[in-house]
Amino acid sequence: MSEPQPLIGILSQKGRNPLYPFGEQTGYFRNLIRYGRTLGVEVIVFTSASINLIRGLVMGHTWLDTPRGKRGWVSRLHPIPKVIYDRTFYYRGCPYGEYIGKVLTRLKEIPGVRFINPIDLMNFTVNKQRTAAVLKDWVGLTKNIPASIPLRSLEKSQEFISSFSRVFIKPNFGSAGEGIHTLEQVKRNFLLKGYNRNQVVYWVSRNLGAIDRRLARRVRPTKCILQAGLDLAKFQGRPFDVRVLVQKNRGADWDITGYAARLAGRGGYLTNLHRGGMAQPLEKVLVNIFGRGTGAGILDEVKKICLNTVTAVENKVGPFGEVAVDLGVDKEGRLWIIELNSRPGRTIFQKIGARSLKEKSITNVLEYGQYLLTLPFGEELGVGEGIDDTVDSDLAGEDVAGVLGVNLDEPDSACGIDTQVDTQLT
Repeated sequence: MSEPQPLIGILSQKGRNPLYPFGEQTGYFRNLIRYGRTLGVEVIVFTSASINLIRGLVMGHTWLDTPRGKRGWVSRLHPIPKVIYDRTFYYRGCPYGEYIGKVLTRLKEIPGVRFINPIDLMNFTVNKQRTAAVLKDWVGLTKNIPASIPLRSLEKSQEFISSFSRVFIKPNFGSAGEGIHTLEQVKRNFLLKGYNRNQVVYWVSRNLGAIDRRLARRVRPTKCILQAGLDLAKFQGRPFDVRVLVQKNRGADWDITGYAARLAGRGGYLTNLHRGGMAQPLEKVLVNIFGRGTGAGILDEVKKICLNTVTAVENKVGPFGEVAVDLGVDKEGRLWIIELNSRPGRTIFQKIGARSLKEKSITNVLEYGQYLLTLPFGEELGVGEGIDDTVDSDLAGEDVAGVLGVNLDEPDSACGIDTQVDTQLT
């Protein structure tokens, strides 16, 4: 009887379309499964509702390509994987976020289970205020963090607002550009900008209190931060930022997998691809704006800052496998860390025609997962300083019956998130 293959599990949400059982990530998961076979690793996808902690089993789904061209998803029971790649998307505070947080905590408590990206990384990166504070205290990054303060009301924050030509209003916990607004003073008026889907909308008033009330209809101001607006460089008349994917390789060493420039949609200020943004090769953009010599110097600094950033984050949360770093480049060529993303997509490499980078982004995940599988039981990866708000591990009660082996539908996994996430790979 042959030895069972090493097993890596991808934890995901269920999609609503049977043709794409894991939503926009379905294509990405297929590629992970296919490459896993070349490594001799079995890769499965499972959902939180399929976990049976009592029996130590999950219902795992894998993709089959048959010689006669018949393809499809097949399912069977597997032991709970010893290496888990968490690709769930949620807002903290929503029912699904609370549910999945408890599930992850319980999985983390199982002896021998390791995560490519642990829950502490997600809890850290979604909190913009805390991320900025930690990075600002790290040697070599202090000058790369934009000024920011917690928002109580715009009227009470007028001193901060008047210090900059423009400020960003950002939900402290959020993703995909959801809820981000800008505020600037134009002569005697205050101009607030936001998005309705991909369309930029405006509100103008001389009264900051009126702007406050308008903002409160769209976001919860007390759950937001104010961040200094950056005078970003522009390419073809559009502001842009830089997306850098940093991953560990098969030796568990940090590596810059790839990078690209993300341009805002026409008339917009958000660079997210599903908000109308577009991608361009970063070298092309930097050379066009700053010239070959200066552009090369900025690119070197991008790499240096990103590697320093993952070191700072790992010092806080402990070892992890990948993160995307988003950087702004101002008109003087200075770099600013905008935010971190612990669930990075790969579409951007496809958009710039960098197929090799797309493939490398897949192989790195599995090769690091393979490294975790080879670690002897009980060998610690190391720990970070820790963060203050780890998820409560008490799973008593009917809310988590699904993880105790009872058939229970997950809470709504969307939680208000735009599910057109930047993760599709075909």
